[in-house]
Amino acid sequence: MSKSISNRYGILNSKLMCAVFLSSSMVLSGCGEVSKEERLAIADAASESGKYDDALIQLRSIVLSEPSDMVSREKLAKVYFNIGNLSGVIKELELVEESVSLKGKESIGMLLMSYLFTGSYEDAILFYQRSDEAKKHDEAAIVAYVAAIKNGSNPRIETARVKRTLASKESDLFLAVSNYVNKNFANAKSHIDKVDHPFFLFPLITDLKAQLAMKSGENEKAVEYMTEILGIWPNIAIVQITSAHAFALNGEYDKAFNIIGSVPPDTRSPWLDKISAEIYLRKNENESALKSAEEAIDKGLSIEDNFIIAGTAAFKLGRNETSYEYLKKAYAKNPQNAYTMRLLSGVSIELGYVDESIELMKAADFSNADNVAFIANTSEYLSQVGKNQEAGELIKEVHSRDPANASLLYKLIAHNIDNENFDSFELDIKRLENLGGPSLQLLAVKLKKLIKDGQYEQAIALIEENRTNVSPDESEILSLLYSTVQVNNKQYQKALDEIEKIEDDENPDLLNLKMLSAYGAGQLDLATNSAKRLVELNQNSASVLQLLQMLEENNNLDTESALRRWKAKSDSPALYDAGLIYLYIYKGEPDRAFEIAQSNEAALSFIENRLWLNTLIELGDKAKILSYTNKLLTQDDVGENPKIFADIIAFYLMNSFNQEALSASESALNAFPDEVSFKIAKLESLINLGALERAEVAINSLKNNDVPKWLVTHFKGLVSLRSGDVKSAKSQLEQALLINPSVPTALLVAQINKESEPLTGLNALESVFIDSNNEKDLHTLAEYAASVGFFDRAQAYYDKIIQNFPESHIALNNKANILIEKKKFTEAIELADKAYNIRQNPAYLDTKGWAEYKAGQVESAVSTFKSLLESQPRYEAAAVHLAEIYIEQGDRASALKLKQAFQSSENSRLKSNWELID
Repeated sequence: MSKSISNRYGILNSKLMCAVFLSSSMVLSGCGEVSKEERLAIADAASESGKYDDALIQLRSIVLSEPSDMVSREKLAKVYFNIGNLSGVIKELELVEESVSLKGKESIGMLLMSYLFTGSYEDAILFYQRSDEAKKHDEAAIVAYVAAIKNGSNPRIETARVKRTLASKESDLFLAVSNYVNKNFANAKSHIDKVDHPFFLFPLITDLKAQLAMKSGENEKAVEYMTEILGIWPNIAIVQITSAHAFALNGEYDKAFNIIGSVPPDTRSPWLDKISAEIYLRKNENESALKSAEEAIDKGLSIEDNFIIAGTAAFKLGRNETSYEYLKKAYAKNPQNAYTMRLLSGVSIELGYVDESIELMKAADFSNADNVAFIANTSEYLSQVGKNQEAGELIKEVHSRDPANASLLYKLIAHNIDNENFDSFELDIKRLENLGGPSLQLLAVKLKKLIKDGQYEQAIALIEENRTNVSPDESEILSLLYSTVQVNNKQYQKALDEIEKIEDDENPDLLNLKMLSAYGAGQLDLATNSAKRLVELNQNSASVLQLLQMLEENNNLDTESALRRWKAKSDSPALYDAGLIYLYIYKGEPDRAFEIAQSNEAALSFIENRLWLNTLIELGDKAKILSYTNKLLTQDDVGENPKIFADIIAFYLMNSFNQEALSASESALNAFPDEVSFKIAKLESLINLGALERAEVAINSLKNNDVPKWLVTHFKGLVSLRSGDVKSAKSQLEQALLINPSVPTALLVAQINKESEPLTGLNALESVFIDSNNEKDLHTLAEYAASVGFFDRAQAYYDKIIQNFPESHIALNNKANILIEKKKFTEAIELADKAYNIRQNPAYLDTKGWAEYKAGQVESAVSTFKSLLESQPRYEAAAVHLAEIYIEQGDRASALKLKQAFQSSENSRLKSNWELID
């Protein structure tokens, strides 16, 4: 059955249905012209029965033939309204308004609703203000009121103003809408179900019902409401936004994404991007969450929630600087949001903005227990990362603000113990006792000091003294304290026996103690199970690596199978995929690690950046590495790690990404201004980019550093070479090579001397490669020797390669080409054939065919070249060789046919060769 809005409030007229049937028959049978009245009857019947396409045909026909027929335009607008073509509604009703002015409540309501649901809030407000007819209807006033609120009017002032204009001051519709606008959601909900509204308000009422359902956590009901309207107005942005939000809150992410994905990104509402970000964040797909939140921000959605989503996603990705910027904006909009304060404080500390973090925490609401716990734990964290002074200042400052808070005093005592500051220990203990602090907190700090002093027996005795007359919860805490002492004392079995008395699979501290105790006691199955549960609870890379260690030492489990099995059953598969990635990297299988990362990108958030970068470099896919390094350099934590910078810059230089190498080098020098390797990298980048004046300045700065003379001379020679001063370059580079035979210098000396002094060039290469057994080094020597005509030496190098690497098909083929030059055709044929059998490279068949031709085996050569061209019809070198044989045989027509096929191609690389075929 067709869905509609107005059909809900009308009954089908059987006579009109007959009119539709009869007129359709008449049109189909060609019984004559249909009158306007008949068309209107057909349109009315079609609209009532939900056949809107039929109604549109009739009404469009009428307004095309009679543009001044405003009644038909209003009917056409109603059909458009029912199918969600709101721009059509606006077009038709604006024409009516301009011509005769709208008078009917339905038409006024449809125009205002169309303005509202297309986001044309100012148009709705202006229409209502200038229309005396609209002011006669409370429904119109309420729709214009909603438009004014969405356009930024003050809710309290606007509510009071509109209330004065209404005929019915206690209208359930107004009370529902105004209470929602003013965030009195319970009151709004009590009125919304009482509303008896005309058809054109159905979308507004349904959307409001869904919003209220979501506010009260009735997400299934919200989905039910929006599913109904989504079927009628699927392409209206406000409907899409509320529907996607409802599906997202109800956990129906695929349905939410189906709605979002139906809208092209360039026309998508920023609210849909925000909802996408929220879903991705819930799914822990933080890269996508950040991207979607930033797209919403770029489109102008600068609201607190979206900044929080962006900041949280960036924080989870380790991009603390980005997280900091967004959380600062969220905090500025609402300093009372405790979550924002805590996360912003944590990120600030990570970035080294400790003073700023402390100021945020000083301004916190101390009546919020979560805030107090966060501040106390933050001081502990600062101690752990070596910022003891800052930790002490924080806990002292906060404690001074709330001296009666026993938890804060407990943290202050613990901090002093960690820092071996026992001056006020006894006094602080007395103060904690006087405050009525929990007895177990007192016990904990006393035990902490005894452990610090290595007095394990006294610590155990103190625990046993406190075991009498305690509640079950306190008994569990005592067991944890006892096990902590025994683990520190390396009495693992005793610690484990105590821990196993507690049944709590949700306490990370308990599970960590159980894992350490079981591991120390040799019970690896139990240790592994505890490590697995910690992964699920902590959701971090440290726990993943811990689990991997337990699995690798547990002979009862296959690491890979266990991770895959647990992944299939887990709500957080990315954690186990991260474990698989680590496993494959450590096993030397980077391709398998990359497969896992491709299938679940979220797993990479648990992998250390430098480790993954080197894994990609090992794989050798330049595009993937470049994409990852570009992303990596935007992360703040790279700035703290010179090794990551070094790896990235080395990759850029090796692959001629010179602008990227320069940018990365300069960023590295900003962080590490005295690091000579980054200065050298910058110099190389400048030379490669042709920025020779800047390069000379960089060379002069190297002189003042502890840089070898040969390296400075090498770079001087390189700059001279790039500037065209070959004579100076030759002198400088040969001098550098004489001081220190290095591969880069030798390659440059060989290049400079290739034309004028090839033997000098070859000697330069031999000075660094002659004793090498590396296949690549020997190929460099052999290819250079062959290119300058030293065939005997080239053959000797290839012989050495083949001796050490018998399967080197490149060496076999290249030696065959040398043998052709030396007229040793039979051996050349054998080597080319052998190369082809190892690797089916068409170049090797081309070598064989040419050797056969030179050996006088013309028929065999023709057969080889024809076979090659049948399998590789665009292999041009073979075609040239075959054409040359045809000319030699007098078959000019066949030669010219080949020439015509290849020489006319834009992709021909051997045009000069073809010119000799005539």
